[in-house]
Amino acid sequence: MINLQVFASTPFHWLPMSSSHVRRISSLSSLSKLARRIWFLKLENITSKAFLALSAVGVAIGVYDAYDYLTQNFTSCNISSQISCGGVYASGHTSLFGIPFYVMGLVWFPFLLILGLYATGFGKHYLSHAELIVPLLMIGNIFTLYLWYLELVVIKIVCPVCVSLYIVNYAMTAIAIRLAL
Repeated sequence: MINLQVFASTPFHWLPMSSSHVRRISSLSSLSKLARRIWFLKLENITSKAFLALSAVGVAIGVYDAYDYLTQNFTSCNISSQISCGGVYASGHTSLFGIPFYVMGLVWFPFLLILGLYATGFGKHYLSHAELIVPLLMIGNIFTLYLWYLELVVIKIVCPVCVSLYIVNYAMTAIAIRLAL
């Protein structure tokens, strides 16, 4: 016996099926949706943990950068005359409104780490409120454009430690955008 009401609403509407066949297909479809949702949540959780890990990397690089600037010991990142932390430091373009850039990094990345820890329940679930974190990260990206301008146009020397911080910020932005969509 064919149930014509169910027949028209199935994705296999061209096949005549009994209601028991439709129920089996429907339950398989539900299981498939559940499996996709579980996979997506695991992927989001991994991505959220990557956000936290990158925040921690940003904190570590920021502390390293601050140490270099405070001790004025740039031997580890003076690669050439064009790629040099010491050259950027010697240029005098190392602060904005009297606040050294390394201090901004020491505030920025721990702030993002704390915000990420709060938003993920200390890494237990996926990054919630990513749509609120993206605008903050975009502010950081706009600021790095200013820093790129200083390094490439004004000073004409690139600081590799600074560039690594920019890259961390860009990667965190990409993750947050991915989670916000």
